[in-house]
Formats: sequence, C-alpha cells, structure tokens
Amino acid sequence: MSPFLGLVYLGILIVAVVIVVTVVRKKTIGQNKIIDEEPEPDLFQVEVMPESKDKKLDLADIKLEQTIGKLQDKECETFVDTYMPTSDGGTRVIHLMMLHQTGFYLFQSLQMQGWIIGSEDSRWWTRFTSPEKKNYFDNPIWRMDEDIQAMIDFFPKTKRDFFHPFIVVDDACELRDIKLSSDVQVINQASFETTLKTMLDDAETVLSKGNLAQLSRVLAVMQNGAGLEQRLLDLKRSMKEESERKRILREASIKEAEDRKKIEEKRIELAQTKVINPVVRPEDRFTRAELALRDALVLWREQEAGSQGIKPQRIFDNRALDAIVDMKPQTVQQLRTIPGFDAAKCNQYGYSILNMIRHSP
Repeated sequence: MSPFLGLVYLGILIVAVVIVVTVVRKKTIGQNKIIDEEPEPDLFQVEVMPESKDKKLDLADIKLEQTIGKLQDKECETFVDTYMPTSDGGTRVIHLMMLHQTGFYLFQSLQMQGWIIGSEDSRWWTRFTSPEKKNYFDNPIWRMDEDIQAMIDFFPKTKRDFFHPFIVVDDACELRDIKLSSDVQVINQASFETTLKTMLDDAETVLSKGNLAQLSRVLAVMQNGAGLEQRLLDLKRSMKEESERKRILREASIKEAEDRKKIEEKRIELAQTKVINPVVRPEDRFTRAELALRDALVLWREQEAGSQGIKPQRIFDNRALDAIVDMKPQTVQQLRTIPGFDAAKCNQYGYSILNMIRHSP
C-alpha cells in the first residue's frame, strides 16, 4: 500500500470517530434535558377517576352498604347503581344512595393509602404516598355535585338542601388538609357510621311518607338501565291512574262525611224542636167547640183533596189546621197571616174555610 493511500484511510477513520462522538454527546445532552424537566401533572401523573358506567360496587362500597344496613331502625332504604336520566338524553349511574325522611344520601368511596389534600373548589386533589411521591386525581366532590344536579333535574320538586353527600375515604389514608365550603362530608371509614347516625337524627324532615313511597317506586324502576325510558313512562301512567282513583275515593269519602254531618245536624235540630215545642194532643189543647171545628175542617179537607185527586196535606197541613182553629180568622186578610196560605190558596179555599168558622158553635 502506498503512503498516500494510508493517509487517506487514516483521515476517513478520524472523521468517522468525530461524527460518532458528536452524535453520542448530543443524545446524552438531550436525555439529560428530559430527565431534568418535571412532567406536567395533567399529562403524566393524573389518575382520572374511572367513569361510572357499568361499574358495580367495589369492596369499599360494599363496606359502606353493610354499615348502612345496620341502620334499619332509622327506616332507610338503599339503592345500588341507580340509572338517572340526564337532560342531554343520556343516563348517569349513581352507585350507592340511601333514601330517608331527611332526604337523599349519596355515597362515594375512595380506596387509597398515604394522605390526601384538596379543596372543594380545586379541579384536582393530591395524594401523597411519601413526601417525594405524589399523584393527582379528580375532585370527588365535583362528581358528587353532578350526580345531585342530575337528580334535581329529574325530581324538580326537590332542592339542594334535600341532598347529603358523603365522600368516605379508606382508613389507610389520612385526610390532612381538606378545605370544604358546603355541607359535604369528607370522612374516614372509621367515623362513617357515627357521622351518618348523627345526621339522620339531627337533620330536618323534608320528605313525607307519601313522598318516600313514590320516590321508592321510581328509584326501584331505575335500578336497571335497559328500557328505562319506557318503564318510567309505564310507571308514570300507572301512578297517575292510582292518583285519580285515590282522588275519586277521597271526594266520595268527603261527600259521605258531609252527608252524615247534615243528617246528624237535622237529627239534633228535630230533637231540639221536640224539646222546645213538645207535641200536644188536640183534645188537650182545644175546647169541645174548637175540636168540633177542627173535625169539620179535617173532613172538608179530605173531601176537597179527594175531588182534586191530591193529598189532604197539599191543601193545608196540620200545623195550619191548628192555627186556623186557634185564630178563627174572620177575613181573608187574617187567613193570609197563617203560614202556608198565600193569595192563590186563599182565593181557592178561603171562602169555604171562613164559612165553616162562622157557622161553628
């Protein structure tokens, strides 16, 4: 090999070494730059809470349900995986809920270790497993607020005060700095039962027995998402028919009570009349001459009624009869002062009556 060709090979080798060293150095510098930069929390260390769709109770939720089950004396009813229709036409699954006369109780469990900090107004909460290691997760209160709003939209007669949200954290996790601005309860599992009992005892009653019965029927239908819309429509129609039947029965019962009241008032009135105006026999009240006039008027009344084909009482009743015998009117004007004798009746029967009075002994 010639000296010149050897120099060429040596030059090529040197250039190759320089290129390799440069590339390796750039790659190392680039790697060091990535390692030195802190990753953005929302890109690398965020634990997004899983969507509730098709989720079933996990172990932590089962513990909550078992605790609630101990409160049977509080007349509570528990619902698991309630499919709540939303205004956009979808459904929202509320995993664990309790119905009580003091309102709706919604529960969400957080099963984690370490310690957490967070604020009700913050988008993310922070969980620490050591002073150097932390990660972020969705604010669970926001999720609960969305559940409550979906229920208020579906049950428009309810209010925010009717709802009592609970975020129950595993006892292995410490609640170090939780800033709250509402009535939401963020507590550990160990204090859950006591806190819930206290709230059930102290909270104001907002739902009547009728409200509870209706809500229970609706929520029971919503335990299954399949064909939910049609099943809710069927339930609504059924409840409307039941309401109409109850209304008819209620109105009939009210009318029956009013009728009974009127009959009783009439009975009392008659009893009082008998006491005030005791019945007196004609023979104890009138003289013999007056009794003769009374018998003559009774006979005439029967003959006149028979000729007209009407009842004798239609001409004048016994009260008017006794009043005629008592008063012995001598003119039509005097006869008209007796109850039951108007101008027409006086014109029709007045002459005959007055004539009998004049010829009476």
